Amino acid sequence: MIRIEQLDLAFFGHFTNKQFDFGKGDPAKPDFHIVYGVNEAGKTTFMEAYLRLLYGFLPRNEPYAFRHGRSNLQVSGLLQLDGELRKFQRKATTRNNLVDEQGNVLPEASLQAHLGGLAMEDYRKLLCIDDDSIEKGGEEIVNSRGDIGTLLFSAAAGISDLWQVLESVRTKAEGIHKVRSTRTRLGILKKEYNEVVKQIKAVDIPAGKLGQLTKALKKAETVEARTQDEQRSLMTEVRKIERVLIALPMLERLDMSEEAAGTLSNYPKHLDITTMQVVELNNEQHQANTEIERLKLRQQKLAEELEQLPQEPAYAGLETVIEGLSELHSRYRHAELELDNKQEDLSSITARMTSLVRERLHHECEPDELVVDTAVIKSLSESLVQRDETNKRISVEEAGIKQLDVSVKSEESKLQDLEAIRPEGEGLGDILEQYNAQALLAEYKAATQGLRESEQKVDEALDVLSIKGQRFTQLPACSLMVEEAEAQLERWQTLNATLKTARERQKIEQQELNTLTLESTQLESFDGLASDQDTQALKEVRENAWLQHKESLTLETAEAFEPALRDVDKAMEGRLAHASDLARLRDVHRQIPRIQEQLNSLAESIAAEEQELQTIEQSLTGVMQQAGIEASLPPKAVLNWVRSYHEAESWVNAAQRLRKTNQPVLDKAQKLKEALSVYIKREQATLEELLPAAATMLEVYKRHDLSLQTSQKALAELHSKKAIDLAQLEATQATYTKACDDWVSLVSASFTVALEADKLAFSLEALSELRESNVERESLQKQCKQMQRDKELFTEKLEQIIRDNKLEQGATPDSNLNKLQELAAQAKKQVDEKNQLQKKLDKTFTDAIDAEKRLEAVTSKSQVLASMFDPGIPTSDLNELAEAVQKTQEAQLLRKKFDEDLDTLRQTLGVSSEEKARAMLAELDIPLVQEQHVAKESELALASERSKDATEKRTRCEEQLSALTGDGEVAHLVERRTTLELQMTEASLDYLQLSLGHRLAEQAINRYRDKHRSGMMQATETAFAELTDGKYSTLQTQNNGKEETLLALDKDGTAKRADEMSKGTRFQLYLALRAAAYDQLAEQGTCLPFVCDDIFETFDEDRTRAACRVMERIGQRGQAIYLTHHRHVVELAQEVCGDRVQVHEL
Repeated sequence: MIRIEQLDLAFFGHFTNKQFDFGKGDPAKPDFHIVYGVNEAGKTTFMEAYLRLLYGFLPRNEPYAFRHGRSNLQVSGLLQLDGELRKFQRKATTRNNLVDEQGNVLPEASLQAHLGGLAMEDYRKLLCIDDDSIEKGGEEIVNSRGDIGTLLFSAAAGISDLWQVLESVRTKAEGIHKVRSTRTRLGILKKEYNEVVKQIKAVDIPAGKLGQLTKALKKAETVEARTQDEQRSLMTEVRKIERVLIALPMLERLDMSEEAAGTLSNYPKHLDITTMQVVELNNEQHQANTEIERLKLRQQKLAEELEQLPQEPAYAGLETVIEGLSELHSRYRHAELELDNKQEDLSSITARMTSLVRERLHHECEPDELVVDTAVIKSLSESLVQRDETNKRISVEEAGIKQLDVSVKSEESKLQDLEAIRPEGEGLGDILEQYNAQALLAEYKAATQGLRESEQKVDEALDVLSIKGQRFTQLPACSLMVEEAEAQLERWQTLNATLKTARERQKIEQQELNTLTLESTQLESFDGLASDQDTQALKEVRENAWLQHKESLTLETAEAFEPALRDVDKAMEGRLAHASDLARLRDVHRQIPRIQEQLNSLAESIAAEEQELQTIEQSLTGVMQQAGIEASLPPKAVLNWVRSYHEAESWVNAAQRLRKTNQPVLDKAQKLKEALSVYIKREQATLEELLPAAATMLEVYKRHDLSLQTSQKALAELHSKKAIDLAQLEATQATYTKACDDWVSLVSASFTVALEADKLAFSLEALSELRESNVERESLQKQCKQMQRDKELFTEKLEQIIRDNKLEQGATPDSNLNKLQELAAQAKKQVDEKNQLQKKLDKTFTDAIDAEKRLEAVTSKSQVLASMFDPGIPTSDLNELAEAVQKTQEAQLLRKKFDEDLDTLRQTLGVSSEEKARAMLAELDIPLVQEQHVAKESELALASERSKDATEKRTRCEEQLSALTGDGEVAHLVERRTTLELQMTEASLDYLQLSLGHRLAEQAINRYRDKHRSGMMQATETAFAELTDGKYSTLQTQNNGKEETLLALDKDGTAKRADEMSKGTRFQLYLALRAAAYDQLAEQGTCLPFVCDDIFETFDEDRTRAACRVMERIGQRGQAIYLTHHRHVVELAQEVCGDRVQVHEL
């Protein structure tokens, strides 16, 4: 099993360091994820990155290397492999491109072992569905005309165009050969071949020679045909024997299956029930019996309790009567609480109204006489406001005229002051404009800033040249280039490294020489070991003594020869005893001169390299002395100094160029300074100081001139405004006089009593308050009256109820009510208890009836199931029935195994029945058959050789016959005939290959259909019913001879072929088939992430909801990932699945 916990796209497609986190997964929830993003956001890129992690990058033409180079592509992932969490990283290298978290190279088998043998294209076809594949899947359903084998095989193999592939193969085969057709490839070749043969026969050739060659050719053809027949016959016999040998163990397995099935032969062949269903019936029976017993005890107890209660309690209807008084009682309680308060409020308001009339309206009349409606009050208020506002406007206008007088005097004084003072600055603006002062200042600042920075860089560069306290104020001389210094330093470093190696080697060689010398001394010092020189000397003494003794043959010469002979023998014995030491000594003597020679060579080389090293150091020291540097520096420091020198040289040259470039700006700035010095008297002033001062002076001059003009204009405007304001004041005063007269008239007309208009003007609000108080007083009077009436009515009602129930009257209405409520509560309690007990009793009777029905249903089902079995099989109770069902299932499995083995045996032997197969095998002697197999294979090999020789001989005869007359036309025809024969042979082979392949594919599809029809059909039916929201609840097959057609049954039982469905429904069927194939793959142990790329685009909302449920169900078996750019798909999935789907947004 593989599950993606995290996928990191470090460098892939347009992503850089993009991470997809799918979490650890919750076993209690489906592993269903939606990756949402707009078009081109990278959803398909995610799917391709995951496949690259599993299988590696494409070796060439990688389509996702458009942003990052192919060599930089990298993806990694945190994967759960059969429950173990492991980190993998895939790089775009040709080898060793799969590594772990620490960068250790991993074998491809570490991932491939969990992929169930699927290659990348297999994974893409089986477990990655996009809109193109589901479109082709829908077309496949139409093209296959609903053939169940084709549909199941294409869905399980992920081949969305299986029918097209098979149809293409069939069309190609028929294009090569078709019975009774002359327009096929083979028919056209055959027709042309017959025509060529006719032409050859028509050509005249010599009869004698032709006869001989023709006889030879016929004989060769006869021999060839006979040998080929012999070869084919032997091949048939060999294949027949092989099938027999294969069939023998099959027959043994068949007998075992038949024997096992025979013990259960009396059990049904077909049974539509499982053991679990029988167990469930048993549980239902037990639960129903238990429930019936419990309910009987409950009924008895409830009946006893019910009998103990009175039949009709006293005062049973009193509660209803009291409830009828609830609203009146509520009003009574409210009156009890609020009546006194309301009466006090009424007295208070009346007193307040009297006070308003006396104190604020200054009158002794009754308040009612001064209560007027709101329209009158509004008219009085508006008239008074108009009068007061006119008066205020007069004051404002008079104050404005006075302020104008002050402003006129102030402005005249200001104008006199401005005319008396005249600041300097005339002509200064022309100068600033002539030189474009601001732009020149910017250029001047930039130039001076650049020069300062350049000089600073020069100073810094010269500071870098300082060595051991020796500083430079100007650039010293140096003739050495950086490249030369680098070359000398590189040579110096090389010489040092070479010298170090040579000295180490010299030390090693010297140690080796010392060791060998010491070893030679030790070997030579061994007792009894004579050296080669000593042995040679002893041999010479022996030879001289022998020559003397040979000449004289005297006792003296013999005595002289004897010790010489013993010395040689002793030396040889010692050398023989120390043969290995002697060999080592000789080897040491050979090595010592060689090592000595190497040491001499090393010494010469070291001396030469030391001399060259010294020369380089002296050269660099000379360069430093030329620059005036007294300190001694190592070569690397000299190189750094030379680099710094040339960098300083570049800064000095840049400073000089910059000053030359900016000189015109500096000269122009100097001229501007001289022109400004006429106006601004400052010592040593810079342009940066002069320009702001000049601008300030010019601004003062301009501001004074503007102030003078503004003052003159303002004074004229003030005189004009004063004349207008005086005319307006006169008109306002006339308006005020009229408003006063209107106010007095309105007051007189509004009241029946006489009021002073001037006093009323200060207390007009009191009229509004008086009216509001009057409204409140009238409302309180009405409330008090209603409350008194409610109290009296409630008291009367209660007293009547007391009298009707023959009860003693209480002291107050509340005491009467409490007495009645207590009696009603007691009666209600008794009634409630009785009703509750009766309901419980009724429910027990209903539940008992339901339990009896369930028990009857179980008994009925048990009897129906028992009737399906042989009378001899025990089925008296559900336990026996469960055992019978289980044995029936075992019998069905055994029969199925027997049928499968029998089919295989019949196909292998090529017989139509079991009896024929057994009869064929029973007559055989197995050892004899095996011997025949070996013998026939040997004969077949010999026959093949003979056939090959005969064919070669026939070919030679044909060539001789063709070349008889040397006629070009005959040769051409014979060559053409040969070519046509080859082409017909090639066409025949192509036809056999295509036809046989098509036939084998059909057989494989049929075998797959027969083997997986049950499991995949059931899974497909479940998924399809869910996708169509129950519209098609059942899938069936219809046998049409060689084919079986898939039928879908709707709710009404109407059947419809798959190719007759609508496009959207076909898409749903294809998705159901793929979901079923995924279940089958998971059951086989290969559980991998299932990825869909926007396949719901043609689905409406209901179909999308159903498809989300199917994806959720797939997520219960493995990991389901849906990629989409449609927001509504996300919303529908969240609506259907709730928190059981995780959404990841790009």
